[in-house]
Amino acid sequence: MMKRTLRLSGYDIELTALAALDEREIEMIARYLAGHRDDPRYLSEGRAVLLPGSLARRFDGIKLKGCGLLGGKVALGRLHGARYSVPRFDFEGTFLPDPARDHHRAPAGGMSYQQAVNEAKVAQYLDGKGFETLPGLGYGSVHKDGITSWFCILDAPFAPARSHIQSITTIKQAVDAGALYASTQDQLSRLDVYLTLLGSTVIDGRMVRKDFHTARVASLDDSPASLLAYQLFDLRFAFRIYEAAPFGSDAEKRQAAQSAHLETLLGVAFSPQAIRRFMSLVYRLSADPILDLSGRARLLDRDPIASLAQQQLYERFDEVATLRTILATTPVVYATRRIIWTTRAQRLIGRALGRFRGWFAPLRRAWRGSIRPARSR
Repeated sequence: MMKRTLRLSGYDIELTALAALDEREIEMIARYLAGHRDDPRYLSEGRAVLLPGSLARRFDGIKLKGCGLLGGKVALGRLHGARYSVPRFDFEGTFLPDPARDHHRAPAGGMSYQQAVNEAKVAQYLDGKGFETLPGLGYGSVHKDGITSWFCILDAPFAPARSHIQSITTIKQAVDAGALYASTQDQLSRLDVYLTLLGSTVIDGRMVRKDFHTARVASLDDSPASLLAYQLFDLRFAFRIYEAAPFGSDAEKRQAAQSAHLETLLGVAFSPQAIRRFMSLVYRLSADPILDLSGRARLLDRDPIASLAQQQLYERFDEVATLRTILATTPVVYATRRIIWTTRAQRLIGRALGRFRGWFAPLRRAWRGSIRPARSR
């Protein structure tokens, strides 16, 4: 790991390299962040640019993300406009806000500290596991007038970027895209990576996943209930992406992509009505912080999509890399149903006691009346 500090045009730029970067590349990155636009470049998405690389890596370019909005500078002092919340789920699967990952913590065109570090390190982790992505090269910060924004650096082709999902025009392409996204989502979950937002690009005709700034790598701090909540959230987010894509206004194409996604992931195709009910369920689970573990378990068991996802996730716990200690997780896997039955038994006993008290209430009142002390005259 190499750290560099540069000062250019009033900007203090700090860079942490996770992989080899030469001096020309470091200076080019610093110049771009300071507002100099004299190097060849391709704009990529809203807040990224593709620059030419000079070292022999997998790709011939560098993706600099968090370097300014649509080719301009980072708007230090003005926050990003996106207000959707990125969650984390606790040990019981309860939705908790995770503000450090949210876009509105970052300056417009920039990144927050956690986004930048997260994207570089998760991409590096996945590349090391053999998952095809844009490998992480480093991250850093740009500071001026008391305000700091962050950026990350990725290995990428020096060529115009094209989103895989944006180029879909036929039903067959929608079906293929749904199946392909589900396949990569399954690979990511088996590597314990969740909250990946379905970012993708096309490289040499292949779809490559990217955009891991919000991703979470699961650990032993996460229970089966946590992982199930992440998996269901990712599934709902994928359906929302299909709706927001250019082909999403075409109901037939949108439903084809959603059905193909589910069939690939779960092995069963579901109707559009079942998918809509599932999305409402996941929204309720995410939005209701008061709902306890047994309440969530009951709702999951009633929904066919959620129930099947739950069953399949639990069946492959012995395949999940960071959950080898089955003794730590097994009690939680089977706890939900025990809690449900315990809660039901408590309710039945409570009702019976209530009726019992009701039957004997008149006798209690009569007995209490017979032993009242006499009033003094």
